[in-house]
Amino acid sequence: KKPMAAGAALADSHRPGSQLSERDNSSLIFTTNANRKEDGRLYSDENRKRGTLDTGTYRVWAKASYDSSFTRVVVFISLILLFTLGQIFKVAGDYWLGVWADEGFNTKIGLGVFGGITALLTLFVLGRSVLFIEVAVRSAVNLHNMLIVNLLRAPTNLFFDVTPAGRIINRISS
Repeated sequence: KKPMAAGAALADSHRPGSQLSERDNSSLIFTTNANRKEDGRLYSDENRKRGTLDTGTYRVWAKASYDSSFTRVVVFISLILLFTLGQIFKVAGDYWLGVWADEGFNTKIGLGVFGGITALLTLFVLGRSVLFIEVAVRSAVNLHNMLIVNLLRAPTNLFFDVTPAGRIINRISS
């Protein structure tokens, strides 16, 4: 009898009326041993990418923030609007100081306008910071939960036997 692939043996074991025989267990071990590298090592060297992130990474991060695409669009438009308004009021404050110095407005009027611009700037910066942190934390929690679920569903002979425990813990904790 030809040895079965590990996935086929596991799939057959979950069908009603079938059980893993001793021979099927040996094929699982055989499949795991087939994953060994030419130099006899079971683990491969870790690869690391360098450079900038592609847009797919940002897309996954954005999708992890909210389930509803409408909510996601509204939140990201709000973030862009808050960032833009914050910059506008920052520039407006600098511009007003220049106008005030050149034109010599009354001190009460100058301070009132500058205070109003600064208050609005503070409001928009605080709003964008709170919203951005909320989106970032929500995305991080959802991505971490998806990582844990997929890690717990990973097949032992194809993932845990060929991935060092330290590498797994490093990925989960960072």
